[in-house]
Amino acid sequence: MSETQRIYRARADSISEAATILPADEALAHLFYEEREDVERRVSTGGLREERRHWTSGAAAVGRTSLHVTGPAAEDLIHLARAAADPSAELRPPIGDDGTRWATRTGDGLALEDLEEWLRAVDLPVSARVEARVVSHDQAVWVGRPGQATAFDLRRGRRLEISVHLGDTDEAGRAVSELVLRESDTLPSGLLAETIERARERVALTPATGPGWKDVTAVFAPGCAGVVVHELIGHALEGDVVHEGRSWLTRPDVTALPRMLTVVDDPRRSRAPWAIDDEGTPSAALTLVDEGRVTAIVHDRASAMRASSSSTGHGRRGSYLGRILPRLGCTYIENGVTRASSIIEDTVEGVYIRRIVGGVAVPERGSARFLVTDADRIERGRLAAPLPPFPVYIDLHRHLASLDAVGDDLWFDRCIGSCVRDGQPVATSVGAPTIRLGVIKVWT
Repeated sequence: MSETQRIYRARADSISEAATILPADEALAHLFYEEREDVERRVSTGGLREERRHWTSGAAAVGRTSLHVTGPAAEDLIHLARAAADPSAELRPPIGDDGTRWATRTGDGLALEDLEEWLRAVDLPVSARVEARVVSHDQAVWVGRPGQATAFDLRRGRRLEISVHLGDTDEAGRAVSELVLRESDTLPSGLLAETIERARERVALTPATGPGWKDVTAVFAPGCAGVVVHELIGHALEGDVVHEGRSWLTRPDVTALPRMLTVVDDPRRSRAPWAIDDEGTPSAALTLVDEGRVTAIVHDRASAMRASSSSTGHGRRGSYLGRILPRLGCTYIENGVTRASSIIEDTVEGVYIRRIVGGVAVPERGSARFLVTDADRIERGRLAAPLPPFPVYIDLHRHLASLDAVGDDLWFDRCIGSCVRDGQPVATSVGAPTIRLGVIKVWT
């Protein structure tokens, strides 16, 4: 047994011992422990060179009350569990770190020098301003429940963001690309070259005229529409939202969704995938919408109990300091049967959306607003001039219902980021093939 394995085993034994103190008659009782490191690296052609690291460890106990402690040693876990089991008990101050915290830190094999060399390897335009940013996430999680073996999960993820600016204004000549880097991936030179070329296409960007809302046909590039279903469908099917009657999607009088729409959420392929959730429940792919019919709700243990159902392995907390909520992992639209290139060819006039960010959903209304930061005009079935950024408004009963084409080119991890609920960020992913909505509302 290696030293790391020995430390992992000792940690699991400490959590199992403490978990036995929690009240077995409390269905939600558990002990959660995490060790986590977040690293952000940024380099640019302008001389920026920055690395930020944040490491934390902590535990949360749920019994007849909920408590947490920072940097606990093994004996602290016992005191924490006793105080959670008996609210009248006094939670003693932490004894202190036991010196094993770095056992879970393996590093991602990437350095600032690697990013700088990657930028130098590409023939950059003289006037180009290029910034590369990599965010790495490394989290070890243990979950103990009374009378059960301690569950363990190691969650790792890396996200690359490239920003290229060739113009004289904020938006002209600007392009951004994102990519999730798996553990064995190298930095992709092709993506950087594609982003530079896209920035060139946007140098002559024409400022928007208007303003005013208008209805247009929209084709979403592969990956982009995942953001739309994450906000409009995923959030509307979170167990607590449904229980509180705040989901327009689950009302009896809701208009059926398009038959060609199937939406899945799978935490196991998220940007920082989880095999178990923060309550120790195994995760699995969950079909939320099957050919236009709502077929599942995203549950943690608490929301599942209220619905007389079972947890779906989606109970997450932003950290040991937060409370468990039903959270989305990787939300995506399944492939359709339409050849993707034909979707643009069959569109007489509209917009081709390449990048969409900043979704804000209102589940009660079944609507959401987004900001489109990169798009082209469609004219007579061909891509025409690039468009400046613009807001869009999409709702379930009119706009999503106008879905009339789903492509065969499913793509993941474009327009990716963190999802925030109750102030708690969780790394998420989205996916989608090329799709077309017959109508959305845009501000131009």
